[in-house]
Amino acid sequence: GNPIPGASVTVTHQPSGTRSELTTDAAGNFNASGLRLGGPFIVAVAAAGYEAVQEEIGFLAAGQAQRIGIALAAEGK
Repeated sequence: GNPIPGASVTVTHQPSGTRSELTTDAAGNFNASGLRLGGPFIVAVAAAGYEAVQEEIGFLAAGQAQRIGIALAAEGK
């Protein structure tokens, strides 16, 4: 339940392979603006000391923000 600042986030538009690389802020948030419309997308998150996670997001519509919650587990747990 605690935010993880400085985590690496990669958002990949699967049909085109277009990628956006971001870093989470102090509150564990990221903002991936300017993504291609449609989808699907793969959101990959990695941080030191945690298992990397990937999650698929369906489709994005213009002008609509989408919040996702991704939980990372400590390595070895």
